[in-house]
Amino acid sequence: MRGLPSVRTMSELERLQVVVGEVQAARQQVATVRNQVAELEGTIAAVEAQPEKGAPTATLAVC
Repeated sequence: MRGLPSVRTMSELERLQVVVGEVQAARQQVATVRNQVAELEGTIAAVEAQPEKGAPTATLAVC
């Protein structure tokens, strides 16, 4: 019976489907982590751009 896949072949196909699903899930996790890293880098840059609390600031003298 050449046209019908064997049980072994079906099992291999099922395992391949599982592996493909796991790879897709891993890719999604990597994309999520990359987005989180980009957000954190943006937050860090924004915090670093703010003046420090307690740092002297320029004041205008009123005459």
